[in-house]
Amino acid sequence: MKVESKLIWITVKSETVFEEYELWNDFQKLMTLSIDKDENKIRVVSNDYRRDFNIENEGLLLNKTILKNEYGIKVGEISQELFTHNEGSIQLNEEHFHYSIHNNPLAELIIYRKSRKKPVLKCELKSEEGKSSINFSKNEESNSKTYHSLLIALCWFLLMPVGKENASEYALETHAHA
Repeated sequence: MKVESKLIWITVKSETVFEEYELWNDFQKLMTLSIDKDENKIRVVSNDYRRDFNIENEGLLLNKTILKNEYGIKVGEISQELFTHNEGSIQLNEEHFHYSIHNNPLAELIIYRKSRKKPVLKCELKSEEGKSSINFSKNEESNSKTYHSLLIALCWFLLMPVGKENASEYALETHAHA
């Protein structure tokens, strides 16, 4: 019998220009994500791996986020669907994914390759103790930077050895927290 494993992003720090999140699998911290909105940079740290990315927005009609490594070389991009903003595609290190964001009642990030019915990864987003749940709004610029950063970090995690080994566990149904 397979034990359900749940991925959850937990808000550690949330300020106007700086945010920090931790990715947890039950009782184990898997990753830390730091977002500097003023500098448009994110840092992803997991075990012995650390990666810095620069984020640039591009386009007027098609909202596209370009991802560059610490040397300024393009390593990926996120494109949002024009009318929904809660779905789109991600390309990272020549790997292609699609994503969907649901608010039910907590924000849930779903990453899949071809079919939403066969997700590669599902992850909830939970706020700090004592604060209300997080809900993404498609019209807020700062939310867009945040969830693009969370999606980039999750895809980067999937490409790491630990993510590849446990991907089937992370695609299981998750349950909202009160």
